[in-house]
Amino acid sequence: MSHKTDERKEYDRMRFSGELARKCGTECVSCGSKENIEYHHIIPLALGGSNRIRNIVPLCHRCHKVAHGIHHMSCYAASNNGGRKPKCDDETAFRALDLMLDGQIGNRKCSEMLNLSRTTRPKDTLQFQRWCEARGIKYIKNTLDVSIANKARYMCEGADIGEVIYEDGRRSRICFHDTGLNDDVAYVERGGTISATWGEMKERMATQRREKRLWMEEHGYGYACS
Repeated sequence: MSHKTDERKEYDRMRFSGELARKCGTECVSCGSKENIEYHHIIPLALGGSNRIRNIVPLCHRCHKVAHGIHHMSCYAASNNGGRKPKCDDETAFRALDLMLDGQIGNRKCSEMLNLSRTTRPKDTLQFQRWCEARGIKYIKNTLDVSIANKARYMCEGADIGEVIYEDGRRSRICFHDTGLNDDVAYVERGGTISATWGEMKERMATQRREKRLWMEEHGYGYACS
């Protein structure tokens, strides 16, 4: 059995077991549709691409057809255009992704630094794939945005916001390092009624702590609340 046949068989097993839907998602990365979702190889198997999860993205049937176009695969192989050009250079992209790995920023700030649209995530880019390969990363999850949006009052220096798994099997937790780089990212608090940046939310919580401390001092409770 040829290598190409083995890869296709592996792809079928993944699809039928639900692995693709679970790991890649069920929303078109191009238009956001959740109807008629198919799974597209960013780098085609015929051009040396693999069936690794990071080489596969969900596309609706219409966007999938557009992605392949009307040309024979040989046209893509002969072309010098490697697909949609990134909106920033690799050095800038790698720096942004390193900051996310270090816990200084979340996915939203990283997307902003990569000049991505609101519907495109960093992990959907080829630069993310190249970064993972360069760093030896198999899997990374940064939940800073969700943590701030859902439990801002518990966010502090060193808070656990995710994990990274390396190709050699090593695992490491991602801890929040509040260096101020994430301060201008806007979040909506629970209930969706109040919108503020992380910097504004921090200042508001600090003000509340100061007011509570003053109240306790005035009522003879000392410095019980810091």
